[in-house]
Amino acid sequence: MTTIDIRIFQYLDTPKMVQLLNENAEYFQIAKKATIEEFTQFLNEPGEEIKENTFVALVGDKVIAYQSLCFVKSDEHINVYSYGTVHHQYRRKGVGTLLLERTFKHLTQRAERENKKIIYNHMVRVNQKGQKELANKFRLKKNTDLLAFEWINSNQIPIKPLLPSGYSFITPSQKNAEEWAQIDNEAFSWRNNHDEITQESVIYEFNSLEFSSDYYILCLKENNEPVGFVCGIEEGPHHAVISTLAVRPRFQGRGIGKALLHEVMYRMKVNRIEKIRLSVDANNPSSAIKLYEKSGFTLENRIIHYMYEIEPLKELDTGNCKPIIKNLLRSAL
Repeated sequence: MTTIDIRIFQYLDTPKMVQLLNENAEYFQIAKKATIEEFTQFLNEPGEEIKENTFVALVGDKVIAYQSLCFVKSDEHINVYSYGTVHHQYRRKGVGTLLLERTFKHLTQRAERENKKIIYNHMVRVNQKGQKELANKFRLKKNTDLLAFEWINSNQIPIKPLLPSGYSFITPSQKNAEEWAQIDNEAFSWRNNHDEITQESVIYEFNSLEFSSDYYILCLKENNEPVGFVCGIEEGPHHAVISTLAVRPRFQGRGIGKALLHEVMYRMKVNRIEKIRLSVDANNPSSAIKLYEKSGFTLENRIIHYMYEIEPLKELDTGNCKPIIKNLLRSAL
């Protein structure tokens, strides 16, 4: 029987984790390849405690899975977002269960230590076998659906629209970080359990390998007021992702979002991008979903966003491999 060890991340694990990601990418025919530099930047995201809250699963010296926890604090609670994967050869063998058991035990201890509620956020792609079953096994509570859209070169090519009179595009710099964060926070304030991004996190992003002067576009009003932005990144040969499209609510409905979307798509097309993906909350109250569909994007997958609330001073029962926060059945479990 294979022995699987779960422990906290160590620096020497980084190349092994990158190897895991790239072996999965090759197996699943994903163009994007991970690098040690990019993964290190992810672990060191300022203020999110990712590096200190990453667990690895090992068979001997080989990293076969990992789970990174990203902490975002507010006055009322701590939001925790989970990122990770299991090696394709070890899926459906209980590795995800072991990682989630360790995660919930770790988060329960953290909630007790800080005397603050923790909300664990877990994403599941419905087309990946075993993920939804794992969420159901731990009785996670569904929050919303994210719709994963895809544009390919054979789809209709959007006509590059003209911006409304008095508006212009620029490439953002660090001096725009505060306004960039404000636009994001205003545009997505409708989200349940919404976390606001900070100026510091935007500056870190602008200085990271993720930043692209071609695909990070800020829209200004004639008085130089920033009103919207779009950002994207190439994720492999001829593939790209649009990470965020945001317009201040009071400027929505004027064609700014459409102009931003088609501008970044046009630039990607010029750079020989053949496939573009993006995701959108199914509950988005704006016209974003219709805009994507009219721009040639088609629905490719659905991602379920689950949540799990952990109150402080509650004990964790893992006796039956299902972590249950006692007296918390009314909320997340």
